[in-house]
Amino acid sequence: MDIDANALHLAVLPPQKHAHAPKLNRVGASSTKTGPLIGEADVDQLFDALGVLFGWKFTSQWGAFDESGVWMAELAFLTRRHLELGIQRCREAVQEATRMGNESWPPQPAAFAVHCEPRPEDFGMPSLEVAWHEV
Repeated sequence: MDIDANALHLAVLPPQKHAHAPKLNRVGASSTKTGPLIGEADVDQLFDALGVLFGWKFTSQWGAFDESGVWMAELAFLTRRHLELGIQRCREAVQEATRMGNESWPPQPAAFAVHCEPRPEDFGMPSLEVAWHEV
């Protein structure tokens, strides 16, 4: 799945195209050449995107920017590509909840970081469940 800014209809992050999702490296650097680690401006743009997706549910809990630094601390090891992936997954979760007639709620910072982790499907491979079934 190649996610670019055009697929992120509700995202506020500026357009960037990437061939694949980057690997995570929690020691302070991205392990692929997809760009530098995020900064405060990227987290501000993330807040804008999550505010659009979740409205008052997000802004009433977190505000208009990461005043406490909790989000930056949790996401500091990510690149902009990771954020794009996380926003896309949040958007898909909102759409699925709407289809099912359920209410969607914004993720906590650690949960959003999980949304940002690449999955095998992002590289054109089968999901873990499908792969285990095939074995």
